[in-house]
Amino acid sequence: MLDAGVVPEHYTVICGHRRLAAAKEAGLKEAPCIIVEMTEKEQIQTMLLENMQRKNLKLYEEAQSFQMLLDFGDSVEDISQASGFSTTTIRRRVKLTELNQERLKEVVDARPIPLGDFEKLSQLEDISERNELLKYIGTSDFQLHLNVALRQQAMNKELPKVKAWLKSNKIKKLPAGNTYSIEYEKLGDWNDFDLKDWAAALKKIPKLKPDKNYFYTIDEYSCKLNLYLYKPAERRKRSKAEIEAEKRLNMAWEYMDKKASEMRDKRKAFIDQFTVTKKNESAVLNGAVLRVMAASFHYFNFNNDNLFTFLGVELKIGDSNNWNNLFDAYRKCKKDSLAKIIYLMWGDDEKLQYPTESTYRHAWPTWSINRILTPLYEWLESLGYEMTQEEKDLMTGKDKIYVKDTELPESSEPVPAEGTAENQDGESGAV
Repeated sequence: MLDAGVVPEHYTVICGHRRLAAAKEAGLKEAPCIIVEMTEKEQIQTMLLENMQRKNLKLYEEAQSFQMLLDFGDSVEDISQASGFSTTTIRRRVKLTELNQERLKEVVDARPIPLGDFEKLSQLEDISERNELLKYIGTSDFQLHLNVALRQQAMNKELPKVKAWLKSNKIKKLPAGNTYSIEYEKLGDWNDFDLKDWAAALKKIPKLKPDKNYFYTIDEYSCKLNLYLYKPAERRKRSKAEIEAEKRLNMAWEYMDKKASEMRDKRKAFIDQFTVTKKNESAVLNGAVLRVMAASFHYFNFNNDNLFTFLGVELKIGDSNNWNNLFDAYRKCKKDSLAKIIYLMWGDDEKLQYPTESTYRHAWPTWSINRILTPLYEWLESLGYEMTQEEKDLMTGKDKIYVKDTELPESSEPVPAEGTAENQDGESGAV
């Protein structure tokens, strides 16, 4: 028996700290105990094993405890026998000590995580990749990001052999922007040359001709090798009529660029000076409804950087608090900001919106209803915006620009056609 009130200085409580505290609280004079002689190492080992019997021990605490016991010289089998944990569990827990412990503690404390997710994570050989994916573990996005990382891991193992083969066959990297050029013929199907299994992909590559020029690209996301045969287009002499037609086409699109920019600036200026009142608040909120309805028929996104900036929130890549910060800032913003916030969600100040959805610049501008601008104008007009007759004509297909070879403003300067170089003798060829 030990005096429950005072533990002699030359004794150290190894196990039963809580039981001793409870005895003191209950007013007991004595408490049963077992006195043993232990080295410092044995004391720590015993305390660790005793702590591991607790059911509420965190995952990272178990991992750290197992690692400390191993550091003291215990084997996995010794720890298994003393703790009751299987050797497989011990090895898996110890594997967790390789991870960034601060991040591990953060995610384990934040949400329940299936133990199987940590086993999946261990498939990644690069510890930095594992630490990067820690922020997704236990979420619905984890498997997606893990699959991408595993694909890239498999590809990276094969990449030296792939690059050696490309070099031996004098296959050059395809210049940026030429992927869809008609001068480059793609070999095989999209799924043919999978870099996760280069030996299998190699068998599918057709026999290369020594007198031809071949190019390649590597899609790191899907881990595919794409091969192309270069077939240059023949240069031909163009007539003056063809050159004149190209100039007029460029002038037509310059007209469209100018009008689209003017229309956007006018819409933006209206919102910038708009005031939200109790009377128009319902109409303002209707803009958010129209935005969602428009997106259900025609997918379009917007640059949320502008929204974050307007609300005074710093966007941090990969920060899980972005979502909370954005909504907190919105809840604190003044009612006057409501119209501007909804307008930003339309993305109208981003990529230039033309009054027609037909924006193929190698053909004369033709009209088709713009499924973004049409409901946007409906909303703005409900707030008091007044469309000019020119805006109405451009939005409804009545503007003269939609008539091919119409008379164009004389002030327009011809712009060289994209991807061509003109010569004074009337010849043009690919740049």
